[in-house]
Amino acid sequence: YFENCRVPVENVLGEVGGGFKVAMNILNNGRFGMGACLTGTMRMLIARATDHANNRKQFVSNLREYQGIQQKIARMNLLCYANESMAYMLCGNMDRGAPEYQLEAAISKIFASQSAWDVCDETIQILGGAGFMK
Repeated sequence: YFENCRVPVENVLGEVGGGFKVAMNILNNGRFGMGACLTGTMRMLIARATDHANNRKQFVSNLREYQGIQQKIARMNLLCYANESMAYMLCGNMDRGAPEYQLEAAISKIFASQSAWDVCDETIQILGGAGFMK
């Protein structure tokens, strides 16, 4: 559709013929944003799971006393910390004007989305029936 299409000079982003590079930079920034945003999602889920474990009694003890619950919350925090560390590293590379960071951006997006899903799944398990209600 855009063969021989005239674009006014003031509307050209970057160099003529460099549209792919502009598009890739936009995608890389989106990948970074998704990874960084999911850190906040994971923090909220961890806070919710921790609050529930601290307050919910099962049999004679609070959930927080059970080793399985402790392991779940520890793993959730590990994933969140690793994701946040990647976001800071990637942000630093971008701020320094690193010419190549697309691999790190892609890894950050994949790791963050998988980690967020794992944290969400563990939170639902810790909340039990309350994880499916409301």
